[in-house]
Amino acid sequence: MKEKAKRIYYIFAALFALLIAIFSGLFRQSAFSHIASAEETIQYTDVLEDLQKDKSFDTSKYPAVADDYSLQVIQIAESVNGELFVYVYQPSHATKDLVATEIRFSTPTVGEVGDVKDYTLTLLSSQGVFDKYKVENFTVKEDAVRYYDITAIFRAWITEDGENGTDNTIDYVSCEVGQLWTAVNFNDTVSYSYTISEVIIVENKWAGTLRYKDNSNLFEQVIDSHFVAFSTDRDIDKLLAAKVSYYAQGEIYYCNGNGLYYESDGDPYFREVELSYTDKVVSEVGGIFNNTYEWKRIQSTEAFIAGESERLSSSTITNLEDKEWVLRYFESDHEYKGAVNLLNYEEHYTVVRELTILRLDFETNGQFYSLGVVDNKITPDNKDDSNGPTTEGLDNAVKDFLESLGKLGKLGSDPPDWWEILVMIIGIVVVCIVLSALKPILSIIGDLLVGLFNAILWVLKLPFTLLGLLFKPKNKNKR
Repeated sequence: MKEKAKRIYYIFAALFALLIAIFSGLFRQSAFSHIASAEETIQYTDVLEDLQKDKSFDTSKYPAVADDYSLQVIQIAESVNGELFVYVYQPSHATKDLVATEIRFSTPTVGEVGDVKDYTLTLLSSQGVFDKYKVENFTVKEDAVRYYDITAIFRAWITEDGENGTDNTIDYVSCEVGQLWTAVNFNDTVSYSYTISEVIIVENKWAGTLRYKDNSNLFEQVIDSHFVAFSTDRDIDKLLAAKVSYYAQGEIYYCNGNGLYYESDGDPYFREVELSYTDKVVSEVGGIFNNTYEWKRIQSTEAFIAGESERLSSSTITNLEDKEWVLRYFESDHEYKGAVNLLNYEEHYTVVRELTILRLDFETNGQFYSLGVVDNKITPDNKDDSNGPTTEGLDNAVKDFLESLGKLGKLGSDPPDWWEILVMIIGIVVVCIVLSALKPILSIIGDLLVGLFNAILWVLKLPFTLLGLLFKPKNKNKR
């Protein structure tokens, strides 16, 4: 099967189902196509009022289920104003009112695979287990036949979803949809039908950061390489391309003598990036001693671990072992200021939030797939996960110590724990003991330095002493 045919296979399947519906007389008129005219002030109708215009709609098919926290798309609709509406069945509505936040879909055309994107949802109406949403920042195409390939719908994470990680936290949970909707202008009406579409589900995702620096070990320059490792519910022979989205924001971590603080450095910005298995990053980390690093954007986890075996910490390798693929999607500068002066210490870096994979292109058994991805949105801890030339251990020790000092010295702050005070006292005692033990040695070193200084001073004075003796006037005895 040629690559193009593979890409449009599911679209032709949808067209086939559409033709069957038309010629069998099952093609129904939409109840939602004229919610408001362009000249009218838009007044949105209620969700049940819309759904019940379809005589075949049966509310008994949508029971309340207290512990079912899924969101299920049951209908879409367009308005003459170019708006798109999504109708959602939420089984747990009575006990847990969940609100959809975004929906992930593409708008393919015949012969082309659509661009998968996430769109914000605004809740318009809620009745019983049904919700009606408007898709923001989207305008319906003017084509006679329009396609909506819906991959997933999102909601905020709740405690009932289970344990949330510490180094990776789930921001938004994705609920699988997998529906290819077709909207057709037919006899002055708009009719809708859908078929099941293929999706790929991300499993076992974990995101981290590797820190690269020059060989001077003097904080000359540091680069953070952000990556995400994952597995899927499909067997992938070759991962060819991926699309990833996330929010990035500058952050400053600093100490000013009163404690340690975090603050934002600029506004967050949204990024969508396309990655290819042919992409390679060449990063020159320059300072007093340059070092050049290279890596691929897309790798198997096995290749990733092998290439970074000397850099990865043991805990990072443990986190990676049950994953299949790694995407290295973003690089950012990491700058240290005042690293020697611990009372005026700053780090400037970039943090990542709401990281998600939108699309994967891959081959399995010689067949090409380009599928939307069902994937949660997560926030990594944005800490260094490497075990090579890194200052993470020192940084953490210094930060913990300074934070304790800050708590002691800053009124109104939380007092330090008793063990923190004990550690500081023990540290002071150890320093005093070490200094006392080194006193004889320091005294000898001091005497040597004084002697060396005097010797250098004597050598510098010697030419002038000789000149003085050479030109000294002779005394004449008077009789």
